[in-house]
Amino acid sequence: YIPYPSSLVMLVGESSAGKTVLGKDMAYHLAEGLDWVGTSPSGELRVIYVDLESPENVFREHAEIIGRSENLVFARSVPALDSPAGTAEFLSVCRRFSPDVLFLDSLTEAWLVQDENDNAEASRQMTAIKMIAKSLGCTVVVTWNMGEGNVKERFKARGATARVDRSDLVLNYTGLTDNTRQLKIVKSRYGTLNKVLTLRFAGELGFEAMASDVTTTPSAIADLARIVKDQLQSGVMTRKELVATLGNDDLLDKVLGRLFKAGEVRRPKHGSYELVVSSESPNPREKDSEETSDGSPTADD
Repeated sequence: YIPYPSSLVMLVGESSAGKTVLGKDMAYHLAEGLDWVGTSPSGELRVIYVDLESPENVFREHAEIIGRSENLVFARSVPALDSPAGTAEFLSVCRRFSPDVLFLDSLTEAWLVQDENDNAEASRQMTAIKMIAKSLGCTVVVTWNMGEGNVKERFKARGATARVDRSDLVLNYTGLTDNTRQLKIVKSRYGTLNKVLTLRFAGELGFEAMASDVTTTPSAIADLARIVKDQLQSGVMTRKELVATLGNDDLLDKVLGRLFKAGEVRRPKHGSYELVVSSESPNPREKDSEETSDGSPTADD
């Protein structure tokens, strides 16, 4: 999940999913050369973590609980990275520590842009960060928030798609339940595409690995089915709208398939869903023609 030196990694997370806690927990384990949820670094690594968002009391709490290491340095500010002078100053300070991994949390704060939807501006931003990685000979991990406009996993990052295009590895960090999260590689130049880690909070600000099929447990399916039906109370919704609202494409498709098969929802037109009122019954012929063999929606949905 943290690839070779001079790589640019984008950690894209849902708002309030806990990207900073995840990043700091990763950073501490990398610095100490410790196993992290079943993944072990090659040895102790030198890590700089730039935390530009946490309030001071939260920052101190993280440091005390997650852990400190001689190989882990925290920073609370950076010079203006969008200027040559600021970048030179930042590189000069970083070189004194010779980091193997550098976390910028968040890129939004580290490099301000006029319009985060502008692909040209995003491309300049990511190209400059990649040059920092090359200059330091380290892996740079930047954090970014998810948006709601694009339903494709690869382009969940808010704003311009150029940020994903310029990254070497993109990780999506999403909430599954109150205490479980999924970390999935949605772009990779290293042959690791679609690898998934399912995590559960453990102890204080820690994680443990879980079986990857946690999302298909009966309780998870039942919970999402209830939420889907609540959403459809307001009327017809497309799959795209449901994904944008609820996320988790794979589980949503499974739930929609089951609800459709059970006759609790129907498709008034291709790719759209509405709730079936109790006095109505589904059309078996329509059901057979539109449903796949496992009861999930067709690929075109």
